[in-house]
Amino acid sequence: DFSAIAWPIVGRFKAHHGRLGCYMIPIAGTTNSGITFFVWTQRFIRKLALEGVTDGWAFKRSDGTRAKAGDYWEDIASKLEVIQRTTKLIDPAVDVWNDYGVQRS
Repeated sequence: DFSAIAWPIVGRFKAHHGRLGCYMIPIAGTTNSGITFFVWTQRFIRKLALEGVTDGWAFKRSDGTRAKAGDYWEDIASKLEVIQRTTKLIDPAVDVWNDYGVQRS
């Protein structure tokens, strides 16, 4: 049954003053907008396996350290520009480089 699962997230959390904790995050198999989350997750895991990645960070820098969201910003913003230029999904007045972002506080 892939209607939903709970993923354990372990780490230090700002909301808990940096104390180590473990949380179960509920994940829907299919989002309300129809995205089949588990299908895409399985594809991603297969891609990692084909590259020989079986442990460690799924998103990492070339030196093996954990990647940060900002490491991907240039690629994401340039794709948003293409979407803006070729569709009506993003208003032409929007400055995707400054109005969007991936940084977390």
